[in-house]
Amino acid sequence: MKGLIILAHGSKINEVKEVLLRIIDEVKSKVSYDLVEGAYLQFIDPSLEACIHRLYKKGCTDITIFPLFLFNGSHIRNCIPNEIDSIQRKYIGLKIRFLESIGYDPNLIEIIIRRVQ
Repeated sequence: MKGLIILAHGSKINEVKEVLLRIIDEVKSKVSYDLVEGAYLQFIDPSLEACIHRLYKKGCTDITIFPLFLFNGSHIRNCIPNEIDSIQRKYIGLKIRFLESIGYDPNLIEIIIRRVQ
C-alpha cells in the first residue's frame, strides 16, 4: 500500500489544523495513494513519527512525504531528513520518499496576484 503524508510546520493557532484537514480532504480524491494523512513538526498532533507509524500499521510500506513549506530552509534540509532516517531504521521494508518544498511554482504566482488585487 502507498501512503501520502502532507507535513506542515504546526502552530499554536487552532485554525492551522482545520486548514490542513481541508487540504487533505481535497487531495485525497485527486491522487493515487491508498491513504492520505497530515502530520506536524511541532505544537500539534500527530507528529511525523506517529503518522508514519499509523500508516505502517495500516499496511503502507511505501510512504511519500510532501512538505507543505515554501522554501528549503533548515527544517527541509536538516531536521526532517534526519528524523526520517531515524524513523526508517525502526520499520523493516518501509520505503520513505521525502519530496522537495514547494519553491517556485507558476501557480503560486497566480495565488499571490489574486490575493493582492
